[in-house]
Amino acid sequence: MRQINNIFVILLSLTAGYIGGQLGQIERPVNAQTKAVVHEELVTRRLKIVDEKGLTRADLCVLPAGSSISLYDANEKLRSSLVVFPNGMTGLSLYDTKGKVRNSLSVFPNGTPGLFLYDANEMIRSNLTVSSENTPAIELRGANGDILKSLP
Repeated sequence: MRQINNIFVILLSLTAGYIGGQLGQIERPVNAQTKAVVHEELVTRRLKIVDEKGLTRADLCVLPAGSSISLYDANEKLRSSLVVFPNGMTGLSLYDTKGKVRNSLSVFPNGTPGLFLYDANEMIRSNLTVSSENTPAIELRGANGDILKSLP
C-alpha cells in the first residue's frame, strides 16, 4: 500500500509540473499599476521625455548657460524652445520642419520686448520692438540683414 502511495505522489508531482510548465507559456496581459504614485518633489537638473520609440519629444534642463524647455516633433527635430538666460533675457522660438528658427519672441534684460521673423536661411527679415521709453519700432530687412524700412 505504501508503494502505491509513493507512485501516486510521483505521478501527481510529474502531472503538476507538466501542467505548470504549460501554463507558464500562455501569454497573459500584464496589468499596469492602477494607482498613481505621487511624489511631493522630483529634483533633477535635466528631464528628458521620450516617446514609445525612444525619441526625444521634450527636454527640460537647467545649465550654467540658462534654463530651457525644448519640444521636438516625431522626427526629433526641434520645433519650439523657451529659454531663460543668465543675464535675464528670455526667449520663445518656433522652428520649421527642418529645425530652422522662423520666429522668436524675446524680452531683453532692460525690459525691451521684441518679435523677430526669420527667413528660411534664419536671417531676421522683420522685427517689432518697444523700447524702455515705450517707443514702438518696426524694421523690415533685406536678405543680407540690411534695414530696408523702419518706423519711426
